[in-house]
Amino acid sequence: MAKRSVVVVFGCRHEKEFLGRVIRAISFVLSNKISPIFIFTGLDAYPGAAGFISSKVIWEDKSFDTMSNVRNTIKMIKDLELNELNIFIVSSWYHIPKIKLL
Repeated sequence: MAKRSVVVVFGCRHEKEFLGRVIRAISFVLSNKISPIFIFTGLDAYPGAAGFISSKVIWEDKSFDTMSNVRNTIKMIKDLELNELNIFIVSSWYHIPKIKLL
């Protein structure tokens, strides 16, 4: 049985890098047999993103930097009562230490 988990994909200003994060997240989910609830953050820069909405995808479009990504995502996870699930973060290697600190 797949483990239900939250997978947060942090948005960025570079479409190619963002798509790489999405591919890594999907690959991680498939290889670890996770039943994901995806949260994509900071996506106001991706006008086509709304076309992919489903019950297991949450779009957070108010973030504009790493700090607001973290704050808004934590609030969203608490508000939706998802904080009891495993939470996995997908970002670039140089943002992970900053995300952990925030």
